[in-house]
Amino acid sequence: MEVPGKLADSSDQDSNLICLPCDRDGLRESVYGFCQDCQEHLCETCFKHHKRSRPSRNHVLLGRDEMPKNQKIDIVGPDDKTDFCANHKDKSLEFYCNKHRKVACYVCVTLEHKLCDVDYIPDISGSVSDEIRNLITEMEYLVNKCKTNMENAKAATHQLDLNYKKVAEDIKLFRKEINDCLDHMEIEVNRKVEALVHTAKLKQENVNVACGEIVEEVNCSQLNLNYLNEENKQNQLFIEMKHVEDRLSVLTCKEKQILEDNELEVDIEFTPNKKIIELLKTENNFGSVSQYGKPSADKAIYVQYKGTVSVKSSSDEKECDVTGLVMISSSQIIVADRINRNIKLIDVEIGALISEITLSSVPNDVISLPQNKLAVALPGEKCIQILSYANTDKSALKWTGREIPLTSMTSQGMNHPSESRS
Repeated sequence: MEVPGKLADSSDQDSNLICLPCDRDGLRESVYGFCQDCQEHLCETCFKHHKRSRPSRNHVLLGRDEMPKNQKIDIVGPDDKTDFCANHKDKSLEFYCNKHRKVACYVCVTLEHKLCDVDYIPDISGSVSDEIRNLITEMEYLVNKCKTNMENAKAATHQLDLNYKKVAEDIKLFRKEINDCLDHMEIEVNRKVEALVHTAKLKQENVNVACGEIVEEVNCSQLNLNYLNEENKQNQLFIEMKHVEDRLSVLTCKEKQILEDNELEVDIEFTPNKKIIELLKTENNFGSVSQYGKPSADKAIYVQYKGTVSVKSSSDEKECDVTGLVMISSSQIIVADRINRNIKLIDVEIGALISEITLSSVPNDVISLPQNKLAVALPGEKCIQILSYANTDKSALKWTGREIPLTSMTSQGMNHPSESRS
C-alpha cells in the first residue's frame, strides 16, 4: 500500500533518494535498495535487516539498478504524530505487535518482536471503527455498572436507616415489659446496632467514592477517544485505545474488588429474650443483634463458560435426564437424574462424577438442607426423601446414605398424609 506523501524531485535521481526508515529517526542515509511491499527506499543497513526480520523477511527487495528513481517521502500531519517509546525515548511508536497487543518503536520490534506478527500503525490505524465502538461499549458498561453500584449503595443506606428505626422500636417495645434495672443492657444492645449501622454505612461510602473515581477516569478517557476520533487523529487514537484497553481491564478488576471488599449484609434484626421477664435478676442477656443479607442477582453477573461436565456414570443404563440441580460447595453440585432414578455428586473442578446413590423411584427435584442433608422430591411415592452426605475430603467423598438407613417425610397436602417411608 502506498503511503501518502510528497513526490521528491526526480533530478539527480540517486543522490536525492534517502532511506525512509532512517529519515523517520532524523537521519539521512543514502539509498541502497527498495522494498516493493513497504514501498520504501532503504539504506544498506536497513536493506540487510529487512531480509532477517520476520515481519519483512518475505518482502520483495529490489537492488539499486532495479529500484524506482522517484521517491514518496512520508509526511505525518502535525496533529497526528505518534507518541515516543517509553523504552527508547527518541524513537516514535510506529508498530503494533498483534501477539503481545503492544505498540512499539522500530528498536523494540527489532529486539523484542522478531518472531511476532507486527503491523505498521499508519497502515492499520484507519480501520479501527469497530474496535473503538467495542471499547467504548465496554467503557459505557463499566460506567453504568458503577452508577448502578452507587444507586444500590444509596438504597442500602436508606434501608439501613429504616432497619435501624424498626430495630430501635422493637427494643423500646420490649423494654417496656421490663423494669429500670435493664437500662445498662439496653444501652449496650443499642451500641451494637449503631456500630453495625456505622460500619455498614462506611462500606457503602467506600463503594460510592471508589466507583465515582472509576466513573470519572473512564469518562475522561472516553471524551479523549471521542475527540481523537472526531478529529480523525487515527495514530493517536489507536495508541490511546491500547492504553485505555489496559487501564480498562485494571478498572474492571478494581470495581469487582470494591464490591468484594465492601460486601454487606444490609438487614439488621433484633431478637428479644422472652425469658428475661421471669429471670430478670439472673439473666444478663437483653437480646441479640444480627445481620442477614438478601440474595442479589448482581452477584451472578460475572459468569464465564469454562467447559462441560458429564453426569453419566458407568452404572447408568439409559441417557441422563437432569430434573434438579443444587450446589453444595463452590466446586461440588448435586444432580437428580430422573431416567436412571439416582442422585449424583459431581466435582466441577476435576470434571468428574464422585459418587451416586440409587433411589426407590423417580426423583423430580433436589434441594440442599442444613447439616449436610438433601431433600429429594419423589412424586411417584408422594414423599420427600432426606439424604445425608459426608464431606470429609474432596478426593474421598462418601454418601452416609450408603451406610445408614435413609429417612423420608410424607409431603404435606398429599392424598395419603399418613403414609411414611424409611
